[in-house]
Amino acid sequence: MKILLTGAGGPAGRALYPQLVDRGVDVVRVDMAGGEGIVAVPPARHKNFISFINELVDTEGIDAVIPTVQEELPVFAAATMFVPVLISEPNAVAIADDKWLTYHALNRAGVSVPRSTTPGALDTRTLGWLGDRVISKPRRSRGGRGVIVHENPRADELATLPEDSIIQEFAPGEEYAPNVFVSNERTECVVLRKTALAYGHHGNAVATEVVDEPGIAQLAIDAARALNLRGPVDVDIRRRRDGTPVVLEINARFGANSAKAPVIVEAALELLANAQPNLRRMPEHDLDKDEIGRWLDAQAAMSAPAGEGVDSQ
Repeated sequence: MKILLTGAGGPAGRALYPQLVDRGVDVVRVDMAGGEGIVAVPPARHKNFISFINELVDTEGIDAVIPTVQEELPVFAAATMFVPVLISEPNAVAIADDKWLTYHALNRAGVSVPRSTTPGALDTRTLGWLGDRVISKPRRSRGGRGVIVHENPRADELATLPEDSIIQEFAPGEEYAPNVFVSNERTECVVLRKTALAYGHHGNAVATEVVDEPGIAQLAIDAARALNLRGPVDVDIRRRRDGTPVVLEINARFGANSAKAPVIVEAALELLANAQPNLRRMPEHDLDKDEIGRWLDAQAAMSAPAGEGVDSQ
């Protein structure tokens, strides 16, 4: 199998590349910044991004695409690609891409989340509901960018934050980065505990360890299913002071710590291998109705609701 891996220079791409190579996958790496052995591509929101990717797919004989850049996910989810892309359906990706929408979707589904609001809805009573320590962050961001911890905040100060911010109660307990995979055939979760964070109280994990936390694993899987996500999912969970775990955010892609969860890569490759025979790019010649039907069935199988069953470790 030959896979095009995006974001090859970023944390998720760097973690994923050697795992793919070790499993005999031929990998074409791309990244906006380029680099040695990495093809430079336009930014995800550039008008020619998908055209550029499709041209690479054609010239390199790519069998599947694995995106790892947050900004690319909505673009790939909405694009027409004639090789399989390891991505969830557009609505699920759009919700996971927006922390405020994620909060509402999970809350409605009964998945434990931190108390949250927005600057425009904040008043003294709401601030008291959030607690004496809160965090603010952009609704769309990654890697702890733009996250601020506010000690003893005032409502009038928080109300001046950018409109595209979300304000949440601060959960001071242990933080976890469950690596999840969901498909019709299998569900996997490897729970990683973050033992050190980039910015002390928040940010990307700079050190993790695999832990046996069935409750955290089930919460992460429930969150992924509530958003109808499929394939690899990177979840961020933290415990409140009383020990209750809450889902902070979800990334609809591989995370930066996938090397410690090899079963997720194996599950992804199994899914792509099963889809690949029917998901080669559409031939130029006219197809008969049976061939078109097989192609459409294979496309639908990539995003169909997953079955039940949990394997966690």
